[in-house]
Amino acid sequence: MRVFYPALMAILLLTACGHSSLSHKFIMEPQGWDKFKTLTFSEDKFNNEKPYKISLNLVLNEKYREDNFTFQMIYESGEGESWNRAFTVEIKEDDKFIVRPEGGKMLYSKVLIPEKYLNAGKYNFEIVNLNPRIITAGIESLEIVFEQ
Repeated sequence: MRVFYPALMAILLLTACGHSSLSHKFIMEPQGWDKFKTLTFSEDKFNNEKPYKISLNLVLNEKYREDNFTFQMIYESGEGESWNRAFTVEIKEDDKFIVRPEGGKMLYSKVLIPEKYLNAGKYNFEIVNLNPRIITAGIESLEIVFEQ
């Protein structure tokens, strides 16, 4: 039993030190993301024990024409806190994709906010497409990840 106990403690410590994450993924229409279609989601599983790292995962295909991807993220908490910020992800440099396509698709990942405390309670999020075209072709999916 003595051998089992230290092994069990090691497993519990490793589990306790692990990261927790939440994510919301949006699959886009084949023609692209309509500029007037705001993406929305709610989340109520936050805790304020540690700050969250908020990241974006963006999957594009070769139909994407812009040099960058610009969007706005807005949130409101049930406690009345609100926040609004625009982000830009560099996609092309000298008219060439920064990330090499694999199977015709490219994954861009960017940390949007390295540390953000989010209190327990319900938050409503909106993601607004700020690119100039009415339909932004080439966006396959967009995912917002909250990692603690």
